[in-house]
Amino acid sequence: MAHSTNSDSDFVSTAVPTKIVQTNATVRKTGKEIYIDIDSTSQDRVKKAKNTKKKKILEKKKRHYVSDSSSLQSKTSESETSTTESDEYDDESDEEIYVKKRTGDRKYVEGVTKIKKAKRKRNSRDNRAAIKKQKTVKEQKTVKDILKELPSINTRSTPGLMTDAVSSLTSEQKDWVKRMGFKAFLKINIKSIPLKLCHFVLKHYDEGTNNILIKGKRIKITKEKIHKVFGLPKTGKSLFDLHKVSEDHQVFDGWMKELEDGKANATNYKKIIQKSKQVDMNFKLGFIALFVNTFAESILMGTNNLVPVRALVEVDDISKIDWCAYLLYCVKKSKGRWHPDNPKCYYIGPMLLLLLIYCDEIECKLQKIERKTPLVTMWTADKLKERQSFEIEAGGFGVGNLIE
Repeated sequence: MAHSTNSDSDFVSTAVPTKIVQTNATVRKTGKEIYIDIDSTSQDRVKKAKNTKKKKILEKKKRHYVSDSSSLQSKTSESETSTTESDEYDDESDEEIYVKKRTGDRKYVEGVTKIKKAKRKRNSRDNRAAIKKQKTVKEQKTVKDILKELPSINTRSTPGLMTDAVSSLTSEQKDWVKRMGFKAFLKINIKSIPLKLCHFVLKHYDEGTNNILIKGKRIKITKEKIHKVFGLPKTGKSLFDLHKVSEDHQVFDGWMKELEDGKANATNYKKIIQKSKQVDMNFKLGFIALFVNTFAESILMGTNNLVPVRALVEVDDISKIDWCAYLLYCVKKSKGRWHPDNPKCYYIGPMLLLLLIYCDEIECKLQKIERKTPLVTMWTADKLKERQSFEIEAGGFGVGNLIE
């Protein structure tokens, strides 16, 4: 490298920064002007130092820019400011400009991203609400759907057989039925009973207290209420005090032989009633057998409970029997033999009796029906089925108020 004079050295040391003096440079003097030729390596170092300083400035501005990103408008204005400031440096590198632009773009993107996230969150909320609403609509079950899920009861109490039997009676036979205290059964029009509601009523009947217990409400089963349902005699002799004839008794055995195939069941009792056209023993015993097995008590294996029939073979006036006391006994006795968790178990007691007492004492605002006694005459199969559905619509079985 060429050496300069002292005056030249002083000129160089004052005009060129210390860092540049340490670089490889060539000094040329032309007249009064001095030229310093810096090699490419030195130029890169100078440029790198300059860029490093500018980057630090940009990084400082970037941190300030990021911290103040509360709104998209703020981001945009700051990005524009940053761009304006970058114009102050005419000699800044493409890398610096790229870094600035990228910083501004990222700020803008962050703002847009927040807005998009908010929209997605809102849409997600709306979607969840829509899905929930859709599920709610889908999960809203009809009365029919709810009833399908409720347990049902198996019972041998088929009041429709009595309805069919009395429809064909002669005037003489109807008079006998009235005199014996069974007048209400001539007007019975209940061919079936709502088995879901029956299951609920029976399950809530407590034989220990003789009450139907529903959510703090008590419905006591009494002889007076049984009389109100069927209009049967509530005074007189106990059926259990009567003498029971043997199965081979002439009258009883003769009646059994009149039954189709000699089989004792409710269907054959109905047939022998319809077959008889006068008030004979076949008609009387057939009527008693059908009443007992349909409205009082059958047996677990079928409808051939003939013990009361054998007790009445030699009784001319059955109106002097306390039938209400007998039915009360059947209500208490039969509950213990019913197992609600066993779908194959049959209830053998007076189901219609319990059902009508329940319907008479638990309010159902959705159903308007004219009350009259005996209660069995005011109800039909359709009305009872309607009552079952109305209770589900009202919120479930047993939700109505107790009628005092």
